[in-house]
Amino acid sequence: RIARWNGSAWSALGSGMNGTVYSLAIDGSSRLYAGGWFTIAGGKVSSYVAQCNIHVPVVQPRKIVNSLQSSITFNAHSGSIRFYLQSAGIVRHQVVTLMGREVLRGQKYLPKGDNSLRINRSSLAHGVYMVQVYAGKESRRIRMAVGR
Repeated sequence: RIARWNGSAWSALGSGMNGTVYSLAIDGSSRLYAGGWFTIAGGKVSSYVAQCNIHVPVVQPRKIVNSLQSSITFNAHSGSIRFYLQSAGIVRHQVVTLMGREVLRGQKYLPKGDNSLRINRSSLAHGVYMVQVYAGKESRRIRMAVGR
């Protein structure tokens, strides 16, 4: 009753539950929590709450023009993502839910050096999202939490 999106296809997350899942949450240590009307999760007895460790894949950089440096950071207060570009170019971003549904996208021409993209979080519900930033043929992914 929980699926994982790998960027191109859906697959089951573990062996699943024997009932309905009503809520999902993720903590800062890549642990996914599920709550609902079930008594078995992942083949084990689990009354109404289950937890599993998930791995969030990281895209490894290629050495090309218009590429991102190795890390990006998210500032929760300002809603901006900061990164360094090795050369000027168009940078695209995409915000998706943990279930893989796109909720925001945009693009902007940015100069070489330190840059930031402000993510308009006003239309997003409370929760955790993945932000994918693309520059040239490279991309980086970062988690973004939205609170009210």
